[in-house]
Amino acid sequence: MKSKIVLTVATLTIIVGAVVFGKFVLESRSIDRSGFENNKLKVLSYATFVSSFGPGPEVARQFKAKYGVDVELVNVGDSGLLIQKLKEDPSIYADVVLGLDPLMVMDAQTFLGWKEINENIYKKIIPEIRKDFESPFVPITWSPMTFIYRKSKMKSANSLEEFLKINSTSVVSLQDPRFSTPGLELDYWFFYLNMNLSKLKGGQFRVSPSWSQSYGLFKRQVAQAVFTYLTSIVFHWENDADAGKDLDVLIDKKGHAYQVELAGVLDRCRRCEDAQKFIDFLLEPKIQQLLMKKNYMLPAVPGVERVGGFEKLPEVKLIDYKNSNEFLKARELRAKQFLETF
Repeated sequence: MKSKIVLTVATLTIIVGAVVFGKFVLESRSIDRSGFENNKLKVLSYATFVSSFGPGPEVARQFKAKYGVDVELVNVGDSGLLIQKLKEDPSIYADVVLGLDPLMVMDAQTFLGWKEINENIYKKIIPEIRKDFESPFVPITWSPMTFIYRKSKMKSANSLEEFLKINSTSVVSLQDPRFSTPGLELDYWFFYLNMNLSKLKGGQFRVSPSWSQSYGLFKRQVAQAVFTYLTSIVFHWENDADAGKDLDVLIDKKGHAYQVELAGVLDRCRRCEDAQKFIDFLLEPKIQQLLMKKNYMLPAVPGVERVGGFEKLPEVKLIDYKNSNEFLKARELRAKQFLETF
């Protein structure tokens, strides 16, 4: 009997070990490492930037045309996973990280080393967002955050809290703040407005791990509202005029959370000088125009013409991020409350 027990335990140990090893192998493949040892400039970024329909491939092509440097774009999935991937796997090598959110900066500086950025690069940034950032992170694009909703299905409101309360029977699509930077921004907006989330329990909310999945629910009309970038509505105005007529955006006079897309150069970089050039290149007016059209985000530098639907975007007040450190210290607890509510 004893030998059978020992054999059973040994067998279970082998099985568990195999499962753990298999999980490790699968996770290690979640980032494509092909070419990590070649001489290309490595840019780690999020899915919609790197994809064939995003701006990444064209940015890489134009950078090579100007500097003769090949760029390898590495997809990490949602931007909320950028720091997590680098922190968990020191073997991942990159020169540039593109897609950081301001609320990720504390983790980024705590767990990773960064090169200082040439101060002349910062002088190009528009004042309203330049004031909040300094080396080693550079604003590349930005947008206020809000809810886009279907006017035929939902009621308009003058505040975030009122909007969610009076539309409690409609499906609203959100993002998980643990994995998605828009989700983290939404939770900070709740925090800034000192909203009691328990009052929102019972609503028809759908929480997705990424912005793209969340927005997909809205586009497929599974949800009638989605938390997203104010600039997202431009996509509908320009690509689906009929459907766009039924869409509107929530405007809260107390202010809106906003997301700034940041870039930085890792201190483990190999092509460090080219990495600085790449970040500077991203701020050139023609590249800013490309990012605006492909990513549907606002330019970070002055003098870039807002064309098409961007001309019609409403102006909104922005909240401040002075208490973001206090928010981030309670991030795990708040994420738990967020998921319990929604």
